[in-house]
Amino acid sequence: MAEYKTLEKAAYQQVRDSPFTRVHGLPTWLQKQNLIKEMQAAGVDANVSYTWAGDRGLLAEIDGAAKYLADTQETYIEPTKPPQNHAGVLVGNPTQTQVRILTAINDLLKQDYATVLGFRKGVGQNVRDALDKKYWEQLEVPVFLYKTVKPRDYITNLDKWVRLDERQIKELRKHFERGWEADEHITAFALRLDKEQKQLLDDAAVTITDVDKNLHYMLEIWESGKFDKEVMMEWTARAPNIKTYAQSVPFFEAKELEIEKFEASSGSSKKNAFASANAVMNDKTHELLALIVQKDTEREEREVQIRKEMQEFRTAILNINEERTSRHSTRRKPKRAQIVESESESESESETESEEEPTPPPTPVKKRIKKKAKPIKKEKKVKSKKPFKEGDKYRPGMDWDKSWPKETKFAYKKARWEWQRANPKEGKADRIKSMKEMLAREEARQV
Repeated sequence: MAEYKTLEKAAYQQVRDSPFTRVHGLPTWLQKQNLIKEMQAAGVDANVSYTWAGDRGLLAEIDGAAKYLADTQETYIEPTKPPQNHAGVLVGNPTQTQVRILTAINDLLKQDYATVLGFRKGVGQNVRDALDKKYWEQLEVPVFLYKTVKPRDYITNLDKWVRLDERQIKELRKHFERGWEADEHITAFALRLDKEQKQLLDDAAVTITDVDKNLHYMLEIWESGKFDKEVMMEWTARAPNIKTYAQSVPFFEAKELEIEKFEASSGSSKKNAFASANAVMNDKTHELLALIVQKDTEREEREVQIRKEMQEFRTAILNINEERTSRHSTRRKPKRAQIVESESESESESETESEEEPTPPPTPVKKRIKKKAKPIKKEKKVKSKKPFKEGDKYRPGMDWDKSWPKETKFAYKKARWEWQRANPKEGKADRIKSMKEMLAREEARQV
């Protein structure tokens, strides 16, 4: 059992070691697709032995059964918790060898299921860290919280929020038609265009035709300056029917291969000196543009964070004001009572000072105050039969004196608590006795 728990923790930590990109606010379509890619990468890294998994790990947990079948021709069967013992062990009369084989198969299923549990837990935590709470809190299950939520559930729930409107379509086209990156080989550039075109079609997001793709490809070829005048004149002289995307890609990839072979043989790149200079300029331009975009993104994130903190600050101020108002309203009456009591006390003091002078008959209120004050003053002056000093051990029957300083009171309570803890039965009796005495004193004060 401990072995499977260790496997589950290891699978969970493996996913958590690669957190997903944080998205503030409502994710765009591109941000959602990027999140799915990160989830797919985590799924491929999972190590399981299911027949449908192959070397794709738990990718099916992210893609879903339908897409996984279309892409891999493998039928995804959702993993379930295996039994404690293989069912075949209890059927018939298997030999010892058969029992060992069936037990090994069942143990492997247990290991795979532990990996699945750790993977689901890690992906769920990463998604909740990457998105605002608004976009996943609906998945919470009573008692189990998010323990039973599968990775695909987060994607399905996010689809309700991310809508493909005209603005999103424009951004997707813009992303597809981004520049040919400086460190991207010409073969990788063409593959990227093919892959992103297929992805957009599969998602039913944007339709990018081969004509659109070829136009973008050729514009980037001209912009890059990788090929000299002779190559470009050869291409321009071609008939229109052999200048489609299917012909463009192999033509320029073959020319690039010739240049690379020439440079490798001659040890120089004089033939492509113009292209190299152009490439350097393009590199700097791309770096500057990337820096500008990064700064804009950081500024937007800071603004969002500042607005969020300001809202929290306003809410905190409102809560403090409401709490002050409620306290003021609840303490208003006790303050008046305290003023009346202080006035009565001051009157009683003035009367004691002028005791020698003839005074009118006392009112019932004044008599009540005098009767109440006398026992309190006498009680404070009563000395303890068993006096307590700081550092002494508590003994049953020790009196409590309100006139003690704070340090002595604290030492008394601590010593009493230690004694009651060491003597449970006597301590209980002592507590009951002290409570009775306290009640008796309260009743005497009220008489």
